[in-house]
Amino acid sequence: MSAPSTRRATCGALLSILSVIALHRGATAQSTPAAPDVSKYQVPSPQIVATFDAPPLPTVIVSPTRQVLALTLRKGSPTLAELARPTLRLAGARVDPKNNGPHRTAANGGGYAITLKRVTDGQEIPVTVPPQASVANVHFSPDGSRLSFTNTRDTGIDLWIADATTGVAKKVSGTDRLNAANGDPCDWLHDNVTVLCQIVPPNRGPAPVEPLIPAGPTVLENHDKAAPAPTYEDMIRTSTTRRSSTTTSAASSRPSIRLPGVELRSAIQRCSIP
Repeated sequence: MSAPSTRRATCGALLSILSVIALHRGATAQSTPAAPDVSKYQVPSPQIVATFDAPPLPTVIVSPTRQVLALTLRKGSPTLAELARPTLRLAGARVDPKNNGPHRTAANGGGYAITLKRVTDGQEIPVTVPPQASVANVHFSPDGSRLSFTNTRDTGIDLWIADATTGVAKKVSGTDRLNAANGDPCDWLHDNVTVLCQIVPPNRGPAPVEPLIPAGPTVLENHDKAAPAPTYEDMIRTSTTRRSSTTTSAASSRPSIRLPGVELRSAIQRCSIP
């Protein structure tokens, strides 16, 4: 075979090999899924999502008459938006400074619906709740005729009262914001028409701001003796944290809310329900 023929045959073989490689790479590129965007949250398979999003069992309380159950339907996990909300870490408590309630309301009893269930016949009556509700602190009045609960909003916590027979509820706290930094802010009195609540003082100023340059060093001392004690998270270590704790926990003297008409007297609010 002459030299030109040999070169032509070699070139033809090389072209065939390159064509096969190109076809193989194209098929591999089509069959291989695109790499996930690592800068965004990844979503697992629908089966895993359904497992983690499965609703937990409702929280149940029994009325004083033992004739009605109040079932609070809760979310299984907090949303990313809720986890990203601002948090004050104050001596073991984690408080949302925008609404003056506990951080991660979903993990602290927050629910999205309340249902009243009669024991005698099993009939279920939905309770009126606001849109996108985050309800907590559900309590019957001492005679079981009414149901109180709080609703957490972006910038405050409100008190709602429902009729335990019809489920019709309405907001009764007016423009006041409840202070739930220390836990459940309201208690029923035995007259069945009065609720004592802690509210955020209307003239309270903004939260203290941590200075860029501290006024002095942070000093920790044990008084020169061993003091074994459990280690808690978020201990108060600076004067700014101490002021934040005092400001957040401060509440007006437990005002009484009388049901339903609203009448304000300094720190006392009265409402009345017929």
